[in-house]
Amino acid sequence: SLREHEYVGHGRRIYQTGLHVPLIISGPAIAPGRSTMPARGIDLAPTLFGLAGLSAEAGMAGLDLLSTSIPMNRIRVVETYGGAVPNVPGAKAMMASRPPQRQGALADGWKLILNGSRTELFHLAEDPMEEHDRSAAETERVATLRAVIRLWDQETATTSSQEAELSEDDLDALEALGYLGQ
Repeated sequence: SLREHEYVGHGRRIYQTGLHVPLIISGPAIAPGRSTMPARGIDLAPTLFGLAGLSAEAGMAGLDLLSTSIPMNRIRVVETYGGAVPNVPGAKAMMASRPPQRQGALADGWKLILNGSRTELFHLAEDPMEEHDRSAAETERVATLRAVIRLWDQETATTSSQEAELSEDDLDALEALGYLGQ
């Protein structure tokens, strides 16, 4: 985001400027072309597994985009969490137990954003920059999309007590990208 919605950065907001990003997959068995398929971030791992000739791991919520028929009316839930976890004893466990900072649901061209007590609703075809909140006029649609998010919360684990072990190469790469302190 480059000052849209008074924000510069990525990963903390769930407006389209940070979500609507291209996904490019190339390979010998992949036909060239464009698609408006509603992909989700959680689809990446199952898709890469499929490209490698492997089955997705049990419990993966995403779909293999190249071998699954994805419905164009697929409802998508998005969420974001707080910033980087400080290197303080117990901070990672504390952050892992917190709910998402923001959540949203996209369905039939509409997008609901929940940010604490703030609710925003946008019709993306008419308002792609999400400048005109229609939540007050579309209370039934807000309720429907809130129910989608509640169902997602009930069915999807959001915390993990397992910490990943990162190699020195992983740590160097994350530092070079600015995700770890110098």
